[in-house]
Amino acid sequence: MDHDAGRGSIRTLLVAVRDLARSVEFYRDVFDVEILLHEDQLAVLGGQSAHSHRFVLRQTGSNATRHGQQELGIRGLVLDVGSTAELSRVEARLRAHGLFRDRRHLPEEEAWELVHGHDPDALPLVFVASDAVGELPPEHYRHVASLMYSLDM
Repeated sequence: MDHDAGRGSIRTLLVAVRDLARSVEFYRDVFDVEILLHEDQLAVLGGQSAHSHRFVLRQTGSNATRHGQQELGIRGLVLDVGSTAELSRVEARLRAHGLFRDRRHLPEEEAWELVHGHDPDALPLVFVASDAVGELPPEHYRHVASLMYSLDM
């Protein structure tokens, strides 16, 4: 297996949720994905392509809680949505669900914008995009990471 930097991507993400129906509706709407499998306590969302990202949503007990920043586990998601037009679509969907937080340019990099909000169970979500050619400069991951931790309350 080749482990060169930048050659891989996240294929499947497992997210524990309190209310499966509510979370399926949210993830389908915001991420524009289809239901691939739906069972009693589990749903798999994604595209039809074998190379599409997958979200596996598993319902937990109603008393499940998120823990603080020092706990292990996924603290949030950061996704490059490809264009500012798609970023605007995501922002509108987050606003429609009442889960939008903020939209801003990354410091010292006006070509890149980000939208942040959260899912129905308060998992922080950050979406980044630029209509300019190029990658997000590496030093800006520090800013995105600090933003994620500031949202994780």
